Amino acid sequence: MSIEFEMDVTLDEKMVFSGKVFESEFSELTGENLSVKGFIDEDHISFVKVYPFLYDYDEHGNTMIDREQKGHEVIYDGYFDLELKKWFGEWEVEGETIIFEP
Repeated sequence: MSIEFEMDVTLDEKMVFSGKVFESEFSELTGENLSVKGFIDEDHISFVKVYPFLYDYDEHGNTMIDREQKGHEVIYDGYFDLELKKWFGEWEVEGETIIFEP
């Protein structure tokens, strides 16, 4: 599964960042953005995207949205490959880990 997103962040002198995430599927459907916090340390990046409310799929693949329930966090931890010019890492979504290699 591939989901496009764009982060608009403020980066401080310690390479710590925070901001908003426009996630193609979620943001276009709900009109909302996610929040993000993270850091960069040379070729290492780690960040947490937080959904503002419940956004999930049921067992039939139908989208579930409940603005009254708390959203979940998605954690990314990865490294930049200078030769390939790509980030490689893992996504962790509430108890499941997804290996990501574009």
